[in-house]
Formats: sequence, structure tokens, C-alpha cells
Amino acid sequence: MSRRSFFKRAWFSGNKPYVALALTGAAVWFHSNHTDYMFHEVLREKYVEQKPHIVITGLPGSGKSTQAQYFAQELDAQHISSGDVFRKEIYNGTRFSEELKSSMESGKLVSDNLSNRLVNRELRKAEEKGWVLDGHPRTQKNYEAMCIGQVKPDLVIVIDVDDNVAQQRCEGRLRDPTTNKIYHEKYNPPPKDAKVEKRNDDEKDIFKKRFKTQVDSISEMIKVVPKENLVTINGSGTIEETRNAIQSVLSQRYPKYFSNESF
Repeated sequence: MSRRSFFKRAWFSGNKPYVALALTGAAVWFHSNHTDYMFHEVLREKYVEQKPHIVITGLPGSGKSTQAQYFAQELDAQHISSGDVFRKEIYNGTRFSEELKSSMESGKLVSDNLSNRLVNRELRKAEEKGWVLDGHPRTQKNYEAMCIGQVKPDLVIVIDVDDNVAQQRCEGRLRDPTTNKIYHEKYNPPPKDAKVEKRNDDEKDIFKKRFKTQVDSISEMIKVVPKENLVTINGSGTIEETRNAIQSVLSQRYPKYFSNESF
């Protein structure tokens, strides 16, 4: 008698011991044939099909923009920089441009309400592709607004650097206004044909104000990020050393992009 015939006969016999035996046998058969499939489907849904929603944050000079640009490309995601979003608004002369220009030139943080509005708008546009964000959130209210606005990051990477290292990096920082790529006179020189410029907010006096403001605000912001979604990386080394440390974290969260193995 086949296994299927036995289970069918036992079920319809009305005999309780046989019914119990049939149910047990069916459960064992289902488990042995479907557990691996179900396990792999859970992994696929959680890791393989998951689009990246990553924040890379840190103080001015931590290298967050450089790393965010690189990993957005590696993850086939949209790179979004709050600074680029703000500068675009200023360039286009939108109704927010004067407020943004005033804040950025004085070394102050852009107001929570305005930064939330502009950055969250860009995140929603990139939802389908996934995104890597730098320069935002800078405050608790920024992070909470992301959660409420359903653009909550699944990973926040904090690049921690020594204050003196950060200041030295900012003093030599250069930006290509066409590509928005960040370079440094010493550590990451631009191509010879690149037309680069120094950022106004890297001027020494403005930088000091901006640095102090962000030390306090970022320290408070990371307190509300769930521990399982927060990783701190030492960024005082070279670009490559920081990149390798970040990739080690991302390869565990998003193995599809860093491994040839398939589920």
C-alpha cells in the first residue's frame, strides 16, 4: 500500500488512532519536503530581494559622501546627499533657496521641517531602486520624520573620526559641481581635467560652527536608532580602509551584491 493510500484510508476510517497516525505522518512528510524551501524563501525575501535603504553619516570630513557614492554604485541604488539636494534648490532659485543659502553660509543646520520635506521627497522617488543617503538625518527629529514618512533606513552607518583628522580633510576638500564628486587636495586628488571648487561651508570660521553643531546633533540622533540597525565604523584611516570596513558590514546585510552565491 502506498503512503498516500494509507493516509487516505486512515483519515476516512474514523478510527482515532489511525487518524492521529495519518496526521503525524503527513506532518513529517510536509516538513521533510518543504522546510528547506520555506527557509530559503525567508532568506530570499529578507536579504536577496531587499532593496537597500542605508544612511551613511558622520561629522564633516568623515568621508561619508565619498563612501555613499561608492556603495550606491555597488548596490545599484540611488545616491542621495542632503547637501546636493539643498544646493540644487539654491541653484534653481526655488522658494526655499534663500532660507537654505542663509543656513548653509552661516554654518547652521537647515531647519528640521525643511530638510525633512526636501530629503524625504527624494527618498520616496528612489524607493523602488533603493537608496544610500548621506548628510541626513542629522537630528532626532530628522530620523523620526523618516520613520513617520515611511522612508525609514534599515541600516545607519556612523563613520567615526578624530576631530583633528576631520578638520584637516575639510581644509583640503574639493567638489566637482558638474558630477558632485568629492575630492581632496592630498588624499584623493581630482583628475587633471576636472573643474573643482572649494565649498563655502568649508571655510575655517564656518566649519568650526558647523562642526560643533553637528557633534551635538548627531550624538543625540543616534540614540534613537535601534541598536540592531546601527553600526559604527572607524573612519580615521584611509579611504580604502574605511571602505573595506563598510563593505564587511554590507556584505552580511545584502549578500546578493557582494557574493556570487545564490539561494
